[in-house]
Amino acid sequence: MPYATPDEVREYSTLDKLDALDDETLEKLIADSEPDVDRATGYSTTQASNGRRFDPLTMEQSDRATLSRATSAQVEYRVVMGAEFFIRDQYTEQSGPEFSTKGTLGRIGPRVYDELGGSNILVLSTSWNGYGEAPSWYSFAYNVESD
Repeated sequence: MPYATPDEVREYSTLDKLDALDDETLEKLIADSEPDVDRATGYSTTQASNGRRFDPLTMEQSDRATLSRATSAQVEYRVVMGAEFFIRDQYTEQSGPEFSTKGTLGRIGPRVYDELGGSNILVLSTSWNGYGEAPSWYSFAYNVESD
C-alpha cells in the first residue's frame, strides 16, 4: 500500500496544478516521494512487505494519517520544484574542516517536516528503538550514584 493515495494528495494540496494531474501521474509522484519521506524520518530499517521503511497497513490510524500528509507535502514540493531539481547535484560548493555547504535547496520539502513534527514516526536519533520505547542509554543520566 502506498503512503498516500491520489485523492489524499489532492485533498491535502492547495495547488491547482495537482488537480489537473491524472491518477497515474500522481501515483508516480507518490512513489518518488516515499523514499524522501523515509529519509526525513531518520529510520534505518525497511519493511520487507513493501520495500519502504513504513508499512501503512500495520500503522496506527493517526500515524498513517501523518504519513499520508507528509507524503502529500513532498508530492506538492516535487511538483513546485520540477523534476530537474531532483536530478541535480545537492550542493554547488562544499568546504571544511568544519564542513559547510552552499547551493541548492534541500530535496525534502519544509512542509514534510511540519507534518511529521510531534508524531511517533519522526525519529531524530539513530539510537532510537522505535515507537514508544526509550533507547538503551536513556536511563544513563538517572543511574548516577550519589556520594
